[in-house]
Amino acid sequence: MNHLEALGISTGGDLSDVYRPHVARLTSPDGAVWHVAYSGLCAAPADAVQFASSVVAHRAGQAFIGFDHQAFWESERNQAARARKKYRGWRAEAVFAGA
Repeated sequence: MNHLEALGISTGGDLSDVYRPHVARLTSPDGAVWHVAYSGLCAAPADAVQFASSVVAHRAGQAFIGFDHQAFWESERNQAARARKKYRGWRAEAVFAGA
């Protein structure tokens, strides 16, 4: 597996899915769908933050629910631990903003 396949990027020559705006979609354990917005969470995808690629959107969603592997400072690690507790069972994924 090469690095493009590991990121879920098409290796057939069409990279248009990579450099298009995506939103971070979060799904709660009860099936409710939310999107990451500047003010927290929103229900409408049109009100969500548009990220430069699917990879960035997915990482933003993961960070929101506490799976931030980039946390460095103790305060960041504490915030991630609180978010993991609050959003236990939630899933994050990236969705094309134009869909």
